[in-house]
Amino acid sequence: MRNLWKTISAFEFWPSYVFYAPFFFVWVYYCLRSRSILYFSVVNHHVAFGGLLRYSKYEMIKNLKKESVVFSKLYEEKPSDIFFYQSDFNFPFIIKPNAGERGKDVHLVRNIEQWQSIYQHINQSFILQEYNDSAIELGILYYRYPSGYSNISSIVIKEFLKVKGDGKKTLKSLVEENLRAKKRANYFQQKFATLWLTILPDGKELLLEEIGNHCRGTVFKDANHLINKKLVTVFDDIVRNDAHFHYGRFDLKVNSIEEMYEGKGIQIFELNGVNSEAAHIYQPGQSLLKAYRDVLFHYTVVYTISKELRSRGLKPKESIGEFYNAFKLHYS
Repeated sequence: MRNLWKTISAFEFWPSYVFYAPFFFVWVYYCLRSRSILYFSVVNHHVAFGGLLRYSKYEMIKNLKKESVVFSKLYEEKPSDIFFYQSDFNFPFIIKPNAGERGKDVHLVRNIEQWQSIYQHINQSFILQEYNDSAIELGILYYRYPSGYSNISSIVIKEFLKVKGDGKKTLKSLVEENLRAKKRANYFQQKFATLWLTILPDGKELLLEEIGNHCRGTVFKDANHLINKKLVTVFDDIVRNDAHFHYGRFDLKVNSIEEMYEGKGIQIFELNGVNSEAAHIYQPGQSLLKAYRDVLFHYTVVYTISKELRSRGLKPKESIGEFYNAFKLHYS
């Protein structure tokens, strides 16, 4: 009962359509002000719908400062040779859909056995990326107005899902008692088949998930105290060659915060578009009122950027019909 109450009372566990339901009316308001249902799609004009849904992850990162992005390669179709990766990648590497979201179908491939299992299920365009094991993973929401002003409005430090043994309970029990892990118990049973019924020694920690998505159990810790002008300048430099990018959240790894402030050791592996959340709102214990205030602020930022761009003659490149079809496909 205690875990059930935590799930109900903590909005970080709510379905996204429940949490964002009140903002439907905000979207309608900005549609009316813009006289356009697709006003947001001009914000990152080089990708579909500004990066709201069904957009290319590869297109989002390909024009960023090369030194700050992990080596990535796009495959529009699955090569017939299962060993095609060997010319560019060694184990471990990451495979992800080119148009995926929330960590779905993202895998860290450590060996040939895993790869053989994953390869046979590939049925869409995908990206392979080098795996970076730097110590700190961050989510950084950055935006810039066409008039020149830029800022960082959200930073989270990601704490990966793990369990800690007590010398009495099996891994199965530890997973089933963990609020973030129990929903994926079947997955972890397969992943840790040889350890599933083993008692974890007292104090021993076991990393359950290496992919840093909230829906895969990662804790997002509010790190907005790290925001300063120096870091904004670093990201101004990272995006300087991408004239179409104006709003998005960078997922990246760094060796240290000090190096990041110098623009060193930054390895970006994903950049989301206008669907980017200010992920610090998912800090455990966060106030719903404050979270909604922060979400509203970012809706306003997207609208204001689109207003500036539209005043310069930029128009949505997609039709309402295309948006409707993409929306149906995305949620089918």
